Amino acid sequence: RPHYRALSQWLAEGRIGEVVQAQMNFLTSGLIADAEGKLPALVRQPFLASLDRALVMEILIHHVDTLRFLLGDLTLMHARIGHGSAAVRGEDRAFACFETAAGAPVALMANLAVHGRAPAPPDRLTLIGTRGTIELVGDVLRCAGEQPCELRFDLAAGYLQSYASTIAHFIDCLQGGRDFETAPADNLRTLGLVEAIYASGGTQVKDR
Repeated sequence: RPHYRALSQWLAEGRIGEVVQAQMNFLTSGLIADAEGKLPALVRQPFLASLDRALVMEILIHHVDTLRFLLGDLTLMHARIGHGSAAVRGEDRAFACFETAAGAPVALMANLAVHGRAPAPPDRLTLIGTRGTIELVGDVLRCAGEQPCELRFDLAAGYLQSYASTIAHFIDCLQGGRDFETAPADNLRTLGLVEAIYASGGTQVKDR
């Protein structure tokens, strides 16, 4: 995604110094009935209803991958998963706390049944550094501190382009005999963190 590429470049330039804290939220009303009585999350992805592993395996795996892309290898310190909606079998809320190699805490919180939120909102990410702060809120990427900057992105166009760019990269590497930007072993490390969330999260906490 273009906004995460730009954010990664800012980090590489040292715009906010060393990252000391990070938080990423994915809070949506996708499992709350709309005016027609439908659940937006299941209209878009009906298969989610029947999965024993839902939110973390199918959705948050991408957020974990993004955090690793931006911050490097992570270690899971704590996780909790929960289930509240009768419309899905698997977990519909989750919280995970990671640490970077430098010991900075990284929080990831997600919930598919948040009143007052959009059915499919964009990610929200905050990175706090020793010399500045980067925030991604909606389509705006903002850097505050010694090197302030603000960029705005077309998220819908970027979403579509990300698929086209990924496929093109895959084909180019196959034809040219080059390594992929993301190696299979790297993807396995992301999957390992997902498995660790389930192991650490324990039995789903169900609403009473």
